[in-house]
Amino acid sequence: MDTRKLLALAIAVAAAAGYFAGHIMDRQAGDAMPGHADEGIATNADLLRLSRKVDELNARLSALRTTEAGGMRSSTGSGARVADREGPSREDIAATHARIERVFAEEKNNAQWSLASTRLIEQALSAEKFREFGALPPLSSDIECRSRTCRIRMTYTDSGEATDAGTLLNFELAKQLPYAVAMSRTRADGSIDHFIYATRDRPL
Repeated sequence: MDTRKLLALAIAVAAAAGYFAGHIMDRQAGDAMPGHADEGIATNADLLRLSRKVDELNARLSALRTTEAGGMRSSTGSGARVADREGPSREDIAATHARIERVFAEEKNNAQWSLASTRLIEQALSAEKFREFGALPPLSSDIECRSRTCRIRMTYTDSGEATDAGTLLNFELAKQLPYAVAMSRTRADGSIDHFIYATRDRPL
């Protein structure tokens, strides 16, 4: 992800936090003065909105700070992804991917949860979301959800574009599917298959 975007988000977080703190001071001062009841009510609504915005910006900033090490990531459960380890071998990556596929294949199906989760991911993969984030949509994609895990495949011609898309998707799904592992595989034609295994309750 472009460093400038990371810096811009950091500035936005700091600005929102500062504005939020300023509103707290204004509200406290207003509460101590007669005739400011209406202003206090309006400020409370502003505080709630600003608090949510700060949380959102912090989550996005954490997602952008994620380091991908050989395509493997996990989550702390708060939406922030961290690298599991650095420099895994190709054999390690292949073995990990095979293990995750076996776990996913053995997972039972829950039709209701699967449908709801698939729709959520489809919304996250919309062209509008990609434009908002400054990322390119995949050449192709498919989604399969079972009872607690969804597997998302996105195909790109460039690994950087695949990483950007994965960061976007992780951010969009952080609340509903907070644990994720991402894997990449190069096709014979040179394109990149980027897989994300996102789960709702615990890492795979």
